[in-house]
Amino acid sequence: MKIINQIRPDRQTVLFSATFPRQMEALARKILRRPLEITVGGRSIVAPEIEQIVEVREEATKFNRLLELLGNLTNDDADARALIFVERQDAADKLLTDLLRKNYSCMSLHGGMEQVDRDQTIADFKSGVIPIVIATSVAARGLDVKQLKLVVQFDAPNHMEDYVHRAGRTGRAGNKGVCVTFVTPEQDRYAFDILKALMASNANVPPELKALAECTSLSPFRLRVNPLTELRLFFPPSQLSPTRSRAAKPRAPDPVSAARDSNASTRSAMPNLEPSEQRTVRRQGPRSRSWTRRRAKRRL
Repeated sequence: MKIINQIRPDRQTVLFSATFPRQMEALARKILRRPLEITVGGRSIVAPEIEQIVEVREEATKFNRLLELLGNLTNDDADARALIFVERQDAADKLLTDLLRKNYSCMSLHGGMEQVDRDQTIADFKSGVIPIVIATSVAARGLDVKQLKLVVQFDAPNHMEDYVHRAGRTGRAGNKGVCVTFVTPEQDRYAFDILKALMASNANVPPELKALAECTSLSPFRLRVNPLTELRLFFPPSQLSPTRSRAAKPRAPDPVSAARDSNASTRSAMPNLEPSEQRTVRRQGPRSRSWTRRRAKRRL
């Protein structure tokens, strides 16, 4: 908002985004005047020109499957490009080393590189000098390559918006593209987001992914899916155990209640006395030091 406030008011602002979450919509309505929304296709869904393939497989089998996909892509079109997404920077460098050992010409692209190196990598990727790029989510937005026909999500995305942006790197400007996503059984927490994206775009849902999502929903921590809202995590009351409940903190004694209890105990201790005698007994007690001093001065 600091930048927006410094721009002259007679301006024209245009916002482009593959997804339009609620936070972005609230920001757009706040900074725009009489906004006009133009939607191409659906909101926050993958384009129909992109073929979505989701495979549930073990971690040890992902690299061999990746080599198979790259080999088929090279045999079909020698000028095609491939973009591989991973989760961390060290994973991108490790996968780069493994592909170089298999005689694949590739480069890595992540936030740990200098801006000059990243710009050069993108330029070489667009020109065809480097046909394969291993990148993190830093390349999930704003990258437009015409010959990009294969997107491989080597590591599953952790939310639906990231999945849509990654898949949207291919199939641009009416071209066809393929997006392959690998999901391991240990990444079952991401199955709901991917399943939600597939159902929103009317894509084929593999039974393995559906079973993985159902197994996650039957766990103590359940995910309730609502196609119109976000995913909500809740814990069923029947699964609560006494060990998980918080221990009640000891409350400070109330002076009024303590005095009332003291008077009641005193009253019960002398049931045979008259009410006036009881008041006299209750009034007798240890004198304060200031009262003793005042009493001594009066005697002098």
